Amino acid sequence: MSQHDEDQPETLQEQQIRVRQTLLGMIAVLVLLGACWYVVVELNRSAKLQSCMEQGRRNCVEPSFVLGGPRQ
Repeated sequence: MSQHDEDQPETLQEQQIRVRQTLLGMIAVLVLLGACWYVVVELNRSAKLQSCMEQGRRNCVEPSFVLGGPRQ
């Protein structure tokens, strides 16, 4: 780029492209943070389950749902 190019203000189209790129970058960062959070939570859950099983317990996994509805 020459000195003359740097003195000219950005056009509206260039500004829109820059804003779009910035928003896509922010979305990508948020997706990566969400994926990292999910991995950390799952690793923590797995570590707790493994520790429980190593202690010889049999009720390590809490049922997430009950088949057939509540028992009476």
